[in-house]
Amino acid sequence: MTAFSWRAAVDRLRSGGRGRHGPARGGDGPEPLLDEATLRQLMRMRLDSGQSFTAWLAGERTGQRKMQAVEFEDYRGYVPGDDFRLIDWHAYARLGDLFVKTSLSDETVSVSLLVDCSKSMDWGTPTKLRQAKRLVAMLGALALMHGDRVRVFGLGDGTALPGSLLYGQSGLTTLSAELEALPVFGATDLGGSVDAFQRLAEPYGVVILLSDLLVPLEHIAALDALHLEGRTLVVLHIVDPAEAAPNLQGAVELRDSETGAASLVSITAGVRRHYATRFQERMTAIQRRLVTGDTRYVLTSTAVPPIEFLVNDLHREGVAART
Repeated sequence: MTAFSWRAAVDRLRSGGRGRHGPARGGDGPEPLLDEATLRQLMRMRLDSGQSFTAWLAGERTGQRKMQAVEFEDYRGYVPGDDFRLIDWHAYARLGDLFVKTSLSDETVSVSLLVDCSKSMDWGTPTKLRQAKRLVAMLGALALMHGDRVRVFGLGDGTALPGSLLYGQSGLTTLSAELEALPVFGATDLGGSVDAFQRLAEPYGVVILLSDLLVPLEHIAALDALHLEGRTLVVLHIVDPAEAAPNLQGAVELRDSETGAASLVSITAGVRRHYATRFQERMTAIQRRLVTGDTRYVLTSTAVPPIEFLVNDLHREGVAART
């Protein structure tokens, strides 16, 4: 981003622009999905374009399709490194923003951000869903600021609710508004939601799924369908600390947040130890299953601020890089 386009992006966020689903609302947490301080940090980051991501995460690259460069298609916001000869100075004089003309030979990356909106995600402080929304807002901003296309999908009840196809810094307010408007579905039904997404999505690009993965282990295999030639899959596994080590004792009623099924159990020190062992076994099984499927799998906790997770953990795992 240039200094001028940076100010424009902040002004758009402050104005609370409307997305396809209407104005942004307060959500289930006091902090906004994107703010000025976060954007300042994101300006120094980018989605990693290392060897395994190069083919699909370099939004500013020149495409390989044999088309004439003069075959005009659209405009997009200027990003550092763009050819000054492609800037539309007439648009700059009218709007005060820098735009470049794009042709069909300028390929951009399609970044699909899948948010698990099932009831199990709507739990905790902050809720896992709120954590997912904030992470998606930041990842989407990184992609938009580097010229890639972004689309959010809300998953649940075997459906995939699509958002708008966003491009350029002007999509930041729409991104935030659509994330705030995502509903809470009932059951996860990971397989049904993956199938629904496949019917709507492009068969290439980058797919980033954010979920607590609270499904039977055998259902994790549904994610195999997201592996296509020319597509990169990243899974961000969101866990609440209370799930790993619940502070319960004595007789308690446990209720399934998605099915409503309840059971009365007696929690003892032995039960807590057994639960901790089973929980860790499950986490290890999920990681092994996804890593062997060539998925970029990263575990995160709602106790970790999203921007810290992005700057530190996703950088370490090769999903994001510092510029």
